[in-house]
Amino acid sequence: MRAVTVPPLVLLLVACATANGPAAAGSASPAAAAPVPFDTRTPQSFGAWARAELARADSTLTVERGEDDLAVRVTRADAVDLRIWLGRPYEYCQSGADDCEQMARHFITSILESARSAANPQPARPEQLMPAIRGAADVAAYRENSPDALIEPLVGDLFVVYMIDGPNTASGVGPGTLEELGMDREQAKARALDNLRAQLGGPEKYVKPVQAPAMGYVDFEHYYVSSLLLPHQAWAPVVEAMGGELLVSVPAPEILLYANGGDPGAVMTLGMVSQEVSSKAQRGISATVLRWTPEGWQVATNSK
Repeated sequence: MRAVTVPPLVLLLVACATANGPAAAGSASPAAAAPVPFDTRTPQSFGAWARAELARADSTLTVERGEDDLAVRVTRADAVDLRIWLGRPYEYCQSGADDCEQMARHFITSILESARSAANPQPARPEQLMPAIRGAADVAAYRENSPDALIEPLVGDLFVVYMIDGPNTASGVGPGTLEELGMDREQAKARALDNLRAQLGGPEKYVKPVQAPAMGYVDFEHYYVSSLLLPHQAWAPVVEAMGGELLVSVPAPEILLYANGGDPGAVMTLGMVSQEVSSKAQRGISATVLRWTPEGWQVATNSK
């Protein structure tokens, strides 16, 4: 089980998914002789800092501004070609997080690791397949750059993005990956769920029954905690233990919130808490509240 303080998937999914994509506009940033001060006051200052840090850290890389201040292109002659979006770390710093600079510097380190991995790609293996829960905004960006990525709708604004999960980086699954694995889409999805279960077990391992109006949460340093939503039927024993009423949300990759749906105000309360958690997370997913039904997860409403 891969446990990390700042999950690499937060930092690298967009970059890995868009490797070898169309060229982005901008001019190269030469390696700086001295560090550029860490500055999060504006997108321009944050982007300038990030590009300077990348250029200083590895002089073999060409670092360019992309289509806007928070977009970066990193290239090298040995076929490294990554598109990086700085929006997530910038937004995290704007939230006033105490570990803003630590997270941003880890981001830079992870980009450099991604560049090394791109230059020396390793074959994908079936045991690396994992399902990640993502929100609609992230999925739209992934599909724009990788239209054939293995992504499935879950419910509401939530999707399942299937990943190759490595020790330091993670990348999306596309047709080339499936061919490398010798699998079709359905086989890859099934194996990803098997791998998730092998790493984390089922929700009954973490979710303890609560009575209204109490709430509970699952929160530990594993980037696929939110994926405990899968598969739906694994939650049946938990729902039974809670009297047939269960609400859940996944505001961030490492966090799952739940409540007893028998409380008339539970949907609103859980939604408010989810919004707060998602807005402060290093990578938010969604504040959508879900209700378990025998047919599948449904978006919860106050009227039930």
